[in-house]
Amino acid sequence: MNNESQFSDVFSRFNDAFSVESKSHPRTKLPTFTEINATEDYLQNQFPESYCAFSMRFGEVWTPNVLNIVTNKFPNDDTIYALQKVEAITELVSTNNEYWAGGMPTNFIKFGFDVMGNAFVFERWSLELGRLVDLPVYVFDHDYNKVIQLVPSFIALLESYLDMLD
Repeated sequence: MNNESQFSDVFSRFNDAFSVESKSHPRTKLPTFTEINATEDYLQNQFPESYCAFSMRFGEVWTPNVLNIVTNKFPNDDTIYALQKVEAITELVSTNNEYWAGGMPTNFIKFGFDVMGNAFVFERWSLELGRLVDLPVYVFDHDYNKVIQLVPSFIALLESYLDMLD
């Protein structure tokens, strides 16, 4: 990962501010690049470098405190989605299959979700096109069966929650 150092500060601040470990949400084994590639091959999708670097550094991250920040900052705004969990790479095949069966468009790949079960997703990026540094993040709102672009990148998603702390 060529750009990991540029992401490192954002990753650390996000993890320190929001990540919670507990008996029900223990820290998972960190994925190897080989495991990420195997998941990508199975899903026929290439994840952005930012997401791969985050996953290799922290694994699955449970972030219930994001909801507290979002609801305190925007108490009457139900259009802001609060990331509750960045899923383990090893869960992505099964959870994507579940969401596709439930109506999520198959041109999107789920990597996390909010407290209501809405999926945080990337649009599929072909394995043949080469790995990008980052990709826009969308949410699949399962209640309305629609996909909404949230931010221009995975890093911007993490930064958006950090900005709410100020």
